[in-house]
Amino acid sequence: MVHTSYGTGIVTGTRIIERNGENKEYFCIDLSDDRGTLMIPVDRLDDTELRATMQDMAIIREVMEKQPEELSDHHRTRQNAIEDLISTGKPRMLAQVLRDLSWRRHNDIKLTQTDKKLETRAQKRLLNELALGMQLTVQTVQKRMNSLIEEAMMVHDGEVAVTA
Repeated sequence: MVHTSYGTGIVTGTRIIERNGENKEYFCIDLSDDRGTLMIPVDRLDDTELRATMQDMAIIREVMEKQPEELSDHHRTRQNAIEDLISTGKPRMLAQVLRDLSWRRHNDIKLTQTDKKLETRAQKRLLNELALGMQLTVQTVQKRMNSLIEEAMMVHDGEVAVTA
């Protein structure tokens, strides 16, 4: 499962906890990267907070095939826009961050340290989700994603034709 704010994890069950003399049921989600267990009150769970993991890279491929968007040259404006995309937790938005920052790098536009950290955050969220959903190692998924990004940059640069 994927929690929009906390990232990927595996639902391990439910747990009843007494709080203020009242029993409350919680979903228990073991988060990826040994970040602990997330407990969400069952009665407060919003459908938009929790979703199934991606099972393939189709969404990533689809986003990479679209023309990259030019990011602002003003670092604060650019980084705020990127942060907004990452905070959605949506795979399309995370892939867009990777595509657009990769396009800047491909065009020899230097990324700031903050740009690089944001890129790493977006990539890590996608990698963890895909590794869990595809039942592969993060390293294997990363190699596939890097190839996909590299190919997309060459296509957008007009260096190669799109393959079917």
